[in-house]
Amino acid sequence: MSWDKAYLNCGVAKVDGSMVKIYKDLTSYISISPPGKPIDARWSGDGVLITLENGKLVKFSSLTSYQYF
Repeated sequence: MSWDKAYLNCGVAKVDGSMVKIYKDLTSYISISPPGKPIDARWSGDGVLITLENGKLVKFSSLTSYQYF
């Protein structure tokens, strides 16, 4: 499953402590918990690319599916 178009169209991902908030609009979001402490999150194509504190990159292609780069 991929991201809902509303999240892709909004295009906002913010780090909030150990979570990343993925926004659907100005007030609605879902939170994802990456496998490590996030220091940066941004949309990259059709997924959310998260930089972890240990320097690794993780791309979430959906709410529950991710891979390391």
